[in-house]
Amino acid sequence: MIRPICLPEPDFDVRADGTATVTSWDFPRSSVLRKARLDSVDVDHCSISPRGIILDGQICFRTQDDILCGGDSGSPVVMPVLTSSKFIQVGMFSHVQHPLCLKHLPVVFTSVVKYRDWIEQILKQH
Repeated sequence: MIRPICLPEPDFDVRADGTATVTSWDFPRSSVLRKARLDSVDVDHCSISPRGIILDGQICFRTQDDILCGGDSGSPVVMPVLTSSKFIQVGMFSHVQHPLCLKHLPVVFTSVVKYRDWIEQILKQH
């Protein structure tokens, strides 16, 4: 079933639960939707990686079972709401920390919590 995704509350902390899921179509485009499990990574640890630039409003995860790469940009990261059957979108894939897309390095995502007010403002306009 396809339905709208929920936004996280303004005080939501990704690190509190730490486990998320990302979906993507792979690059170049595929007809098979991929799904990978993610574990949150502390931003300080993420910033010591080779590209090491983490901006305010970004969060980091490490993939458990797949590799994300440049063609996956914009892919949604979701976490379950523990008290219901709903999911919230906590991020969007931004970039990898190494041009070879190595599995063991953290992956950077844009935080939805950081931009929630802006997202709601745009939604109200449309």
